[in-house]
Amino acid sequence: MRRLEESDLTERVRWFNSEPIYSNVPIDIPASLNDTRKWFSNNALNQSRRDFTAILSEGSDQNLISMAGLVAIEYRHRCAEFYMFMNPNFIGRGLGTLVLRWVCNYGFTELALNKISLFTVESNVGARKFYERNGFVPEGCLRKHHLHRGQFVDRYIHGLLSADWKKQSWSLEAPPSAEISL
Repeated sequence: MRRLEESDLTERVRWFNSEPIYSNVPIDIPASLNDTRKWFSNNALNQSRRDFTAILSEGSDQNLISMAGLVAIEYRHRCAEFYMFMNPNFIGRGLGTLVLRWVCNYGFTELALNKISLFTVESNVGARKFYERNGFVPEGCLRKHHLHRGQFVDRYIHGLLSADWKKQSWSLEAPPSAEISL
């Protein structure tokens, strides 16, 4: 794991423009590299977000497997929103679980958060099941809340409290190292 870098942006745009990503995430497509570079530049010093890249080393190959992070960080209320995009070529290999857990451990230890929330659109049933398997609790549905692919869709919210995170077998008491063991 490392902080998101400008060199990651070409891959980020490619992922955003892939059907497995944009069909389940309410993002504006097509994404452009120019707009993504502007976004990156505008957020470089933004203290209300932490953006990371997960890299898998296989021999001499370095593969970007995920971009994930915490946004809308509110230090006073000690809460943040989690997001994650997986490289479409690595979905279903269990790597998303490692990334999710690393970011949550980072948020609860390094940032001393009390709660991490996340949102999914109604069609992303698999993501909701994934998050629930990892300790996130359904908190509600915002009905017809987001315009996604030309239709208003429900947006589901899940949350993980610090107290519940501490009960997870994967929780850490100290900030996680950048290395993740498979």
